[in-house]
Amino acid sequence: MYIQPYDNENYFAGLVDELQKDIDELMPNADYAVEALPVKPIPRSAYYAPRNRYRADKIVALQAREYLGNRDIVIIGVTRNDISTTVHGHEDYGIMGLSRNPGNSCVVSSFRVHGRENLHKVVLHEFLHSRGLPHCKKDDPHCYMKDAKGKGNVAIQTYLCESCKGWLKCQIFKKDGINIDE
Repeated sequence: MYIQPYDNENYFAGLVDELQKDIDELMPNADYAVEALPVKPIPRSAYYAPRNRYRADKIVALQAREYLGNRDIVIIGVTRNDISTTVHGHEDYGIMGLSRNPGNSCVVSSFRVHGRENLHKVVLHEFLHSRGLPHCKKDDPHCYMKDAKGKGNVAIQTYLCESCKGWLKCQIFKKDGINIDE
C-alpha cells in the first residue's frame, strides 16, 4: 500500500506510521506494508474551476490506471486541497475521501477533516473500502466504517465494530488464506 502525497510532504509526515499501526492492530496477519511515494503535483486534469477544487473521482481513476490489474497494490492519494464527487443528488459535493470499492485507488483530503489526528481515520476508512468493506451495516457511530452522510463525525470513530470485523474475516482474508485472529 502506498501513500501518494500531492501537496506538502511535511504535512503528511507521520501518516505512514499511523496507518501502519492501525492496519497492524486491525489485521495483524495481513502483512500490509505502508510506504510513502515521492510528493507530486495533484493532477491538473482533475481540477474543477467553478468550485476551485479537485474531482476525487478523476484522481481515483488516474491513480487506478497507474496500477491497472494489480489488486495487491493500493494507492492512497492525500491532499490538503478540497475534493468533490457526484453524490447525495449533488453534481459537485465536497467530501473527505473517495475509494473504488473494491479497487486499488483512494483519495483523501485533509480540507474537511478537523484535526490532524482524524486524518488517518479517514485514510483507514477509504483503504478498507478499497479492500471491499462497505459502510457499517449497524450504523455504529464509533465504527471507522460509519458513513459520514455529509456530517464529518470522524472524531468519535474509535474502532472497527464486530460486524465490520466479521465482514473482513469472511470476505477478504479467508479467500486469501489469512487468519486475522491469530
